[in-house]
Amino acid sequence: MNKKLIIILIIILVIILIGGLFIAGRGNGGTEEPGGLFSLFPFGRGEDSTETTSGPVNTDNGSDAGTAAGVTVSGLRKITTEPISGADFVTVSTTSATIRFVDKATGHIFEINSQGQTPKRISNTTIPQLEKIYWSERGDELIGRFVKDRVVNTIHMKLTAATTTTFDSENLLGIESTFLPSGIESIALSPTKDRIFYTVTSGSGAVGYTSELDGTKAANVWNSPLKYWSISWPTGTKITLNTPPSSESEGYLFSMSTKGGSMEKILGGKTALSAKVAPNGNLVVYSEKTADGTSLALLGIKEGFDIGVGVRTLADKCTWSADSLFLFCSAPKNQIPLNAPDSWYQGIVQFNDNIFRISVGGGSVELLAEPEVSFGQAVDAVDLRISADNKYLIFINKIDGALWMLTVPEFVEETAD
Repeated sequence: MNKKLIIILIIILVIILIGGLFIAGRGNGGTEEPGGLFSLFPFGRGEDSTETTSGPVNTDNGSDAGTAAGVTVSGLRKITTEPISGADFVTVSTTSATIRFVDKATGHIFEINSQGQTPKRISNTTIPQLEKIYWSERGDELIGRFVKDRVVNTIHMKLTAATTTTFDSENLLGIESTFLPSGIESIALSPTKDRIFYTVTSGSGAVGYTSELDGTKAANVWNSPLKYWSISWPTGTKITLNTPPSSESEGYLFSMSTKGGSMEKILGGKTALSAKVAPNGNLVVYSEKTADGTSLALLGIKEGFDIGVGVRTLADKCTWSADSLFLFCSAPKNQIPLNAPDSWYQGIVQFNDNIFRISVGGGSVELLAEPEVSFGQAVDAVDLRISADNKYLIFINKIDGALWMLTVPEFVEETAD
């Protein structure tokens, strides 16, 4: 076979191969599979806003819908599939409860109402890896914390007028940011969410300040030789300070007057003490480690009663309703280990929770949700928030950082037969 014939045969084979590829391409409609050329050159696509959402995933592909966001089972819904930094109810609508949250990976702010299915991104500023968020009442201001070069930074952010982006027609809000003082250890929002109390560590202990949300008008109102405190601002006139809960030491709970700074001990001498004071300033839910394990109890400051609650959990896994009539708590299905809460705070152990509502007046305990039963997924619920009308409860799964929401059934008071 001469060289000329060989060349002709090679040309024929190449033509056949190209033709076959063309026919195969026509067979699938001539469309380009996602992740092809554009995956190599993502900038050629512009910005796809759906790629930044923390919202629902498509469940029409035959997968188990119970594990996906946007699906409601027994009133329980997983809002995000990705970790968030913090969420709360904000007052932007009179017709439905509105939730705002920050996506942890990007720092973008999202919003969803209680009836919505898909969270909507409302900001275009990227501030990744925020660890903790504190929201103003209207949700137009927030305080975030992040670690950079092994230093914890605290930043105040204010949403600004909408701007039109290059890649979509949505009007996304900008953010004006300012840094709060360095060395802030703990932060607590006032009941009206327009001021903060924060502690700063020093060589001689801790110093407490009150200020505006952006750190202005700061005033020194408290000093302590102890550096670390868990703080809260439950009423307009009362700030509470709890020594860090530990299974190895007794804890104390104090209240401080915002008018003059006088201190008063509420509880003390209880191992692993963790407590939350109700918005009415009189009731306290607290947990402690006893010979029988971790217990949860209710204290009436004025009345002097101290009674157990029929749920075993940590007070940090509870939240008060605004009217102080109900407690909403996440409680582990299994026994809490003896080295808790230390091992839990440190992330060594995780809990598998159910969600309960406790009626303070009637003393009833009602099981509201079983995430593992409904979704086949363990949930270690933290940062519980209840809407003002007690109809919606949100929380974060400590295991993966995802945001959940529960539609709370109407409370029916038990009557004697």
